[in-house]
Amino acid sequence: TDTTDVQTVHRAFQWVLDPDGDPNTPDQPDIVNNSWGFPDPEGACRRLFEEDIHLLQAAGILLVFAAGNDGPSASSDVSPAGYPGALSVGAVNDEAAMALFSSRGPASCSGELFPKLVAPGVDVLTTDVTLGGVFPDSYAYVTGTSFAAAHVSGALALLAGAFPDADPNELVQSLYETADDLGPVGPDNDSGHGLLNVGRAYEWLMTSRLTADLDDSGGVDLADLRAFAQSWCRPDCPADLNRDGYVDLADFNDLARQYGHVSEPSE
Repeated sequence: TDTTDVQTVHRAFQWVLDPDGDPNTPDQPDIVNNSWGFPDPEGACRRLFEEDIHLLQAAGILLVFAAGNDGPSASSDVSPAGYPGALSVGAVNDEAAMALFSSRGPASCSGELFPKLVAPGVDVLTTDVTLGGVFPDSYAYVTGTSFAAAHVSGALALLAGAFPDADPNELVQSLYETADDLGPVGPDNDSGHGLLNVGRAYEWLMTSRLTADLDDSGGVDLADLRAFAQSWCRPDCPADLNRDGYVDLADFNDLARQYGHVSEPSE
């Protein structure tokens, strides 16, 4: 296992806030995967990076943390995955059973649910380094919550690309709302909200933001397509779905993507 010092981590977080050193360029990442943690005994709260993480969260950067590999005891979390608001990720195997090693909650630094989600983290096939051909295989099977966290980071990246106007909290909420519940009914300190289900998260985001429901019927259907056609190339009208001042092919693509979807009824 590789190690580093505290100051290097501080500098890394500062770099994430402004990678090119120019505050006038919007180059900060949307999502940062953190497959690391303190090597302290499980359940120890170390707040050394709490301010760094608050700054990144305030900048709209999503931070995903590996829950740790110190399970299965309760309160076996590691810092900074247990910080307030951290998106901590535990591991399951290919049968959706909790990995014995996956750290459990509640979070020692905040008392919050821990982990927040679980994802595949046992015998995951991934790319590997060959060190210029020293090692022959460029793929390897790996195990750990580090790889479960990477699944969630990748899912958030897919959703952010599909819904560029969604705010970070909305993206995270979509994962919580649609995760496959494991174990006891409801969130728990073994599997959190449940197993990542990015397909359902996509549908949740889609149905919660039906901008192409032009007649407010609760779904996008033929009536909306007719209304859209009547607004073609007219500026400043509801059919300008992306609000760029024109009704054009880009808006039609948005409508086509939403066609057939029905909004979720409010509870």
